[in-house]
Amino acid sequence: MKARLLASLAVAVGFVLGVPALADVIEEGDDAGPAARRPAPAASVTPAPEAPASEPVIQPATGRAVGTGGGFHVPTLEGDWRFLGKLNVWIPNDLPFAYDDPAGGTDNATFYLNWLLPALSGYYIPLDFELRKGSFGVFLHTLFWQVRGDREVGRIDLRWQNAGQLIDTGVSYELGSWNLGDGPRAPTLTVEPFVGARLLHDPVEVDLGRIEEGTIDSFSNYVPIIGLNTFWNLTEHWNFSLMGDYGGFGVDSNEQTWKVEAMVGYRWRGWGVGWNAQVGYRAMRLLRLKLKFGRLTFDPRGPVAAPSIEF
Repeated sequence: MKARLLASLAVAVGFVLGVPALADVIEEGDDAGPAARRPAPAASVTPAPEAPASEPVIQPATGRAVGTGGGFHVPTLEGDWRFLGKLNVWIPNDLPFAYDDPAGGTDNATFYLNWLLPALSGYYIPLDFELRKGSFGVFLHTLFWQVRGDREVGRIDLRWQNAGQLIDTGVSYELGSWNLGDGPRAPTLTVEPFVGARLLHDPVEVDLGRIEEGTIDSFSNYVPIIGLNTFWNLTEHWNFSLMGDYGGFGVDSNEQTWKVEAMVGYRWRGWGVGWNAQVGYRAMRLLRLKLKFGRLTFDPRGPVAAPSIEF
């Protein structure tokens, strides 16, 4: 009887306080009714909303997800296949040409072939092409020219009377792209090594008459190269590229060839494709030929301008 009175009192108090289940937590005797022995209802729990799937952060400058580059001067594009065409106008206004006497005599000398540019006759065509699928790419960088002119370089006579070509070609692999700061607008760096060949066809006649009898009819040589490309997305539009390569290794009489190029570019989109206008500087050792009468070294360098189309 006492238990029933306590239960009734608990129900009344619970009704007043808004806790109807208060009576359920009171310990009942054996004579408690079925209602008093009911288990307390489980608390209602509202499930937390599921977090949305993580979306990749998109670089405004590239339209690509962070951590995915585009490789080989084209980290601006999206899609599995990518293509770049570039008019890579190089103006080598400093052209040191050195002759080393193997005997260490007085014939060692450096001369400047800056007259070569005015001697261009016919054409000068600098074109670059790059094609990528995923992380792999192939490239073809070409320079075609025609020069006519004669010059005395120390005790050597040089006579250019024909067309020449300089072709760099090979394959590349994109190692990756990394953020250089925090936030979706942070600069990114894309790194890509490459291997290939440098093919120089330069039919210049070298008259050795004042050193020894005979002539050489070409500077042509075909050598392997290895190198590294880096591309820096600085802002939505501004970018920077730095590349270098090294080759020769004594193949085809060319002991050494190398190239270093740094360029600043401004990128935008128009007519459904990407555009990038770059300017910079290129320094190059085109050849260091070991010949029977000594070594010839040619180190052209000068500014470069390169408008390109990317899609």
